[in-house]
Amino acid sequence: MFCKNCGKEMKDGDVFCCECGSKTESNNVKQASSEMPVSGTNTSVIAAETLKKKYPVKLVIGAIIAAIVIIIIAIAAGDDSGSPFGEYDEEDVVKTLAISTVREQYSVYHDQDVYDVEILDTDGNCNYIVSATTESKQGFETWWILLLKFDTDSGKYRTYIHYHGEDDFNGDRFTRDNIPEYYRTNDDFGWGEENHIK
Repeated sequence: MFCKNCGKEMKDGDVFCCECGSKTESNNVKQASSEMPVSGTNTSVIAAETLKKKYPVKLVIGAIIAAIVIIIIAIAAGDDSGSPFGEYDEEDVVKTLAISTVREQYSVYHDQDVYDVEILDTDGNCNYIVSATTESKQGFETWWILLLKFDTDSGKYRTYIHYHGEDDFNGDRFTRDNIPEYYRTNDDFGWGEENHIK
């Protein structure tokens, strides 16, 4: 082996030339080759090991968690659905207000159960048709049908309530089946329209 700088003959394994002091190329080649993958080695494993050295696992996991939290916050902040229910469950609010409205009726005793509360229909504009049942002390059941309307801006609500057997404005008798259709088709109730309750 000869020195590339001055041409002096050198022994194999010499790191520096004894004549001019230059560093040999063979050492540089050895260092470079140690960084290269050996033939047949899985390069993805080597890449993973390199990443582990540069970025500790805790740091990577922390970065992933931080990114997820940021995404969740961004989604929550950007949610402009106009829901009047805020953090509360829509179905729970509607059913709770339906029960409260039924209990306020003059024919319902305060100790009577309100049961079989069910959302029958909604129009996508925060209008809900809800059914509920009460039973008198004599064992007679009354079926109530309510229309609950929620203002998407203020969160205020309005209710309309009828029971089976009640007379409608034309003198006809209401049944459990025709009250929902009455709410949907009568212009006075604004079914299918967004509410702005004052």
